[in-house]
Amino acid sequence: AEAYERLVRKCKLAIESSEFLCNRYIGLDRRNKKLVLIDHCGNEKQEQCISLYEIAESKIVHHNDELQNIQCIALELINKRNNKPIRFCFFNKDYDAAVELPSLKRKAIQWKTKVDIHRQPGNVGLEAEYVL
Repeated sequence: AEAYERLVRKCKLAIESSEFLCNRYIGLDRRNKKLVLIDHCGNEKQEQCISLYEIAESKIVHHNDELQNIQCIALELINKRNNKPIRFCFFNKDYDAAVELPSLKRKAIQWKTKVDIHRQPGNVGLEAEYVL
């Protein structure tokens, strides 16, 4: 909650769409075309506010173990300027229950679609999002 409030104040955001997933948070400011990513699972903490205009490409990444069991599902965003990937984990076998895998996989796809819709210049009507 503190990380969320810190980013909202710092970046002057008006989050309209958001989701809490365990110790992770993803939020979208449609007006300012910004995406907030907060991940406090594990040792590495992630707190980022990303301009959707800086995203060249988005994709869903699956990491499997040697037995082809899903270890991680993440949304990967590629920066236009430096091609550096930014990953936001939706499912991690170490932190999430296996029964949550189908719903978290659907949420990853929904957020990828939202990012793809809103990274285009111009305003997007709410009706376009309801199709998701």
